[in-house]
Amino acid sequence: MILPIKKGKDYMSVVVDQMTHIPIALLEDRNGEALDNWLIRNPQIQYITRDRGRCFTEAINRIIPGVTQICDRFHLIKNMTGHDDTGNRENNPSDQEKVQIRIS
Repeated sequence: MILPIKKGKDYMSVVVDQMTHIPIALLEDRNGEALDNWLIRNPQIQYITRDRGRCFTEAINRIIPGVTQICDRFHLIKNMTGHDDTGNRENNPSDQEKVQIRIS
């Protein structure tokens, strides 16, 4: 699981093991070299739970294209309801990232 952490105006990312819930990496940013390098060093990953940040999607698709990406529960509901961070309806829902749900 990759989670963003906001520190002032800079974002960091925490990589958490889904099975143990133990943090395994702290990345300096969420869209630069740190994320790319971590993904390159960990090609064995089969599943990634992430937020809806475009930076995550682009890096994962570019570096580990076959991995299954899972939208976390919070952002899945947020996408489905079209609400922004303040709880208000987003002004332009057509700009939202499209969500695909696969139930198995």
